[in-house]
Amino acid sequence: MPHIGHLQLNQVHDGTLAPYVAKRLAQGRSHKTVNSGLGIVRRILNLAAKSWRDENGMTWLEHAPAITMLPLVGHQREPQPLSWGQQRKLLPLLPDHLARMALFDLNTGVRDDVVCNLRWDWEIQVPELGISVFEVPREHVKGRRRPRVVVCNSVAQSIIESQRGKHEEFVFVWRRERVKNLDDAPLMPYRPIQTMHNTAWQRARREAGMPDLHVHDLRHTVGMR
Repeated sequence: MPHIGHLQLNQVHDGTLAPYVAKRLAQGRSHKTVNSGLGIVRRILNLAAKSWRDENGMTWLEHAPAITMLPLVGHQREPQPLSWGQQRKLLPLLPDHLARMALFDLNTGVRDDVVCNLRWDWEIQVPELGISVFEVPREHVKGRRRPRVVVCNSVAQSIIESQRGKHEEFVFVWRRERVKNLDDAPLMPYRPIQTMHNTAWQRARREAGMPDLHVHDLRHTVGMR
């Protein structure tokens, strides 16, 4: 809605989707973002032609139309993996809890969603190797086809050990710490973090001279290395 919500399934095709594409581009959306929406439409049409059937066993569509995606070459931001020097410059500018998360990401290559939602009950300890692996459920894996196993190297494992005992459920948490009266009880309990891409991340990347650095670039860094 409002572009194709009034149409029957057999009326949805490149021509009737054109106003939607034009409006999204006019709003400044990237080709990748527009393709995400088109991908949902294509998925539904394919299911209607192959899987979904009426009470007589007939598919909802005889054929699924081909949905044309927008080109990504020249319209997509290139990955910006960190050099070792940039990493040394960025991490000290991050708050301690965020620096630990970034360093864990730089040694595992997992997505922001996995770091923020990492749970202790996903952990499988391997005492023979002195490390842990985490079995990430499908709902936190892109594509959601199967769980993913995250193996900790020595750096990632040291970060995991530093987080033990802070929170019963989540591995990475934060709280506002006291700057005076340090012997008093903490001001607040530890709580999970919604995203690494917060105001502290934005401030640190700006101060490090990398104003366009994305959290996902940490994953690209692992792939490069």
